[in-house]
Amino acid sequence: MDDLDRFGLIVPPAGPAGRERRGAPRQRTLLGGKIVHSNGMLSMNCVLRNLSETGARISLPPNTATPDTFDLIDLKHGEAFACRVVWHEYPMIGVVFEARDSLETAETVRLKSLKRLWLDAITRG
Repeated sequence: MDDLDRFGLIVPPAGPAGRERRGAPRQRTLLGGKIVHSNGMLSMNCVLRNLSETGARISLPPNTATPDTFDLIDLKHGEAFACRVVWHEYPMIGVVFEARDSLETAETVRLKSLKRLWLDAITRG
């Protein structure tokens, strides 16, 4: 049986220092993103510093904070993620994805709202 950490993520068996502890391998990135919260009323630009199937490390703009849960838009790939913050060390935060959706085929009210923000951001480019 897998061991889980306090966030419910799988923790690999103890090993050499520096061993990956995430549930999925991460890839370093430098992608533009947008954090959206308060039912789409507030948003801010951010940078996705690394990305995996299960979460991301995000760089925040100066003098900003985020709520514990929010939506994240990957501006390059047109994907939206429902995120939960699992750690923060300003200006970086770590999030786990609770849902992942393509904005190309947005059907729900939430996703349609995020799609409008995505299209607006990429057309201003």
